[in-house]
Amino acid sequence: MLWCNVGLTEIAKLNISLNEPKQETKTFLNNNKLSSISEFVFDLNEYGKFKIKHESKVNPEGKLIKSNIKEEYIPGSTKIL
Repeated sequence: MLWCNVGLTEIAKLNISLNEPKQETKTFLNNNKLSSISEFVFDLNEYGKFKIKHESKVNPEGKLIKSNIKEEYIPGSTKIL
């Protein structure tokens, strides 16, 4: 049996201006291990917000290790399809 599916799509261009993101960085000591969390928030006006969160451990030499990055989109009053 042969199954075939042809789909057509249209590429939409979004005209969203980005301002400088708000950045917050925290460094803290947990169980004698230094950690760092940075969060960047891009305000997309009526489209909502886009967050990027970066968590890392800091080794004794001051280098970031075991990094974890998470992204989150918070919808606004206008939907992006």
